[in-house]
Amino acid sequence: MHLNPKSKLYGQPAIMVRDFLREVIGMRVFDTEDLFRWLECSSAEAHAVVAGLLADAYIEPTTPRGGDPRYCLTVKGTQLGLASFAPRLKRAAAEQLLAAVIARAGATEAQRPFVFQVTKIALFGSMLGDAAFVPELDFPMKVRSAFTDETLAAAEQRRIDLAAHGGKRFQSMVHLIAWPRYEVAEYLKGGARYVKFHSFSELDELGCPFKIVYERPEGDATT
Repeated sequence: MHLNPKSKLYGQPAIMVRDFLREVIGMRVFDTEDLFRWLECSSAEAHAVVAGLLADAYIEPTTPRGGDPRYCLTVKGTQLGLASFAPRLKRAAAEQLLAAVIARAGATEAQRPFVFQVTKIALFGSMLGDAAFVPELDFPMKVRSAFTDETLAAAEQRRIDLAAHGGKRFQSMVHLIAWPRYEVAEYLKGGARYVKFHSFSELDELGCPFKIVYERPEGDATT
């Protein structure tokens, strides 16, 4: 899905609504208060966005917590959360980005500071077709820990502390806690704005075709 960067959704900047839905992919559920804090809008405006998302089937009600309404993404909402605002990319340039991602994936084991190593990467979306231009490259990815269960938590905290001391700004508490996984994706992206990483569970939710583009032979991985 490709969006106009100047467009609005339900009276709010579309890019901010998209970014919130992208965050919800990791959170799984949210309430109006979460949206209110994210958009930094009025309570009435947040309720209007929720009403619009419900009416357009981007979200659906889920089990309430403490009596307050809660919502989760539909498949359509997940697609909106993954939407791109960047200008479309020529296929030749996209092929170069694909090759670069695969090359970096093979090098992650040598990057000893990483807590997690890449074991599988797939590709889905418009890149699987033959269109001359593609909006972005979407990669579901699996990783596995390079540490034992006993040492994993300490290793993760060291990477979080190192990033924080280096000036890294975390978008949310979820982003902070999951940083040891996120940083692997950041390395694979190499600063490319057109490269997006996802979990394989998101791919299952979308139910769309995909192609495995990188896989290590050793065992299964965590998602």
